[in-house]
Amino acid sequence: MAPWSLENRRSQRALDWVVFFLSDVETGVGPFMAGYLTGVRHWDPQQIGIIIAAQKIASVLTQASAGWLIDRTTLKRWIMAGVALAISVGSVFVVWSPGVFSQSLNQIGIGAATSIATLTVSALSLGLVGRKALSRRMGRNGAFSHAGNMLTASLAGYAGFRISQEWIFYSSAALGIACSLAALAIRESDIDHAAAREAPDPEHAGDRTAGSATALLTSPAVLIFAVVVTLFHFTNSALLPLAGEEIARDKGKVASLYLTACIVLPQLVMIPVSWLTGWSANRLGRKVIFTVAFGALTLRAALFALSANPNFIVAVETLDGIGTGISGVITVLVVADLAKGTGRFNTLGGVMQSGLGIGAFLGNLLAGAAAKRFGFEPAFYGLAAVALAGMILFLVAMPETNPAESKST
Repeated sequence: MAPWSLENRRSQRALDWVVFFLSDVETGVGPFMAGYLTGVRHWDPQQIGIIIAAQKIASVLTQASAGWLIDRTTLKRWIMAGVALAISVGSVFVVWSPGVFSQSLNQIGIGAATSIATLTVSALSLGLVGRKALSRRMGRNGAFSHAGNMLTASLAGYAGFRISQEWIFYSSAALGIACSLAALAIRESDIDHAAAREAPDPEHAGDRTAGSATALLTSPAVLIFAVVVTLFHFTNSALLPLAGEEIARDKGKVASLYLTACIVLPQLVMIPVSWLTGWSANRLGRKVIFTVAFGALTLRAALFALSANPNFIVAVETLDGIGTGISGVITVLVVADLAKGTGRFNTLGGVMQSGLGIGAFLGNLLAGAAAKRFGFEPAFYGLAAVALAGMILFLVAMPETNPAESKST
């Protein structure tokens, strides 16, 4: 399959806009929600941790089954359109849900929809360009995603400052509708559904072992990488919500501007980082690049413990541009490497996303409780220790999965 053929150029551009408009709840709405619930609703860190954790629980419970479904369905663009609309509705209900229980139910819906959307984007990407071009396609996805998050955060932050913080979530809902329309602009005939699930080559199509879910999910490399992903997102998902709470406690309405900077500046860094990761992942291998992401994450968590000054927090948060910019691309590529020829690409992707959800759930829940009981400084140092442990495990135990790199070693 030609990665940038004239025949599917329209669909690839539509996918660009899907990724651009897709509201990344964890990176975009999540920090604003923490600030909104702190500054407007006056909730404490533990309550907010429960709300954010509810979203992560939903991701854990839906990811594997969603991946299994996406491997088997040919309705990928319709699924994408539907979950984008669901995210829009959930964004509005952030404002309309008054209590912890109703807000938790809303976040469960958002978490499930967002996890399905993430898997569907990966499937559409692989189905449109094929295995050989996936690295560059994922780098392109990352660049468009982070550019879209910059727009979302800028519009939401400006609306929150000039009108009211409720308009942060109304702006997100509007972009979700645009994402749904872009998904329907992808032409069905351009999607290779066999490629989208990493189906076995024709000569190995009858080999049951190649497509065995049990053999794949219990392989050492898969298990190690699942733990690594869990530890990475344990730290990564909790950092900005905690930092946002520190800002919101002292800055009131102006907090939305600081939070906007905390989102926009890292997204600006993520655009070239994602593109460079996609361009270099086949040349340098996955392992060395993902180690850089872990290093940036560990440093970011440790620096957050040093000061609660909003300007310092904004400056340190730019390191997220390196960590998240790399991890979003490399995780999908490693999953594709591990699932090659099994027909289980999206199922395995769902399992890894479950690891992400488990890490994010535990990170937000435990970090919120630790910040309430011990203070923000010990909570940040604890998160740094988790990230460092993940980096050591990855370096020591995880093999290089890039086929070209593996052949040369």
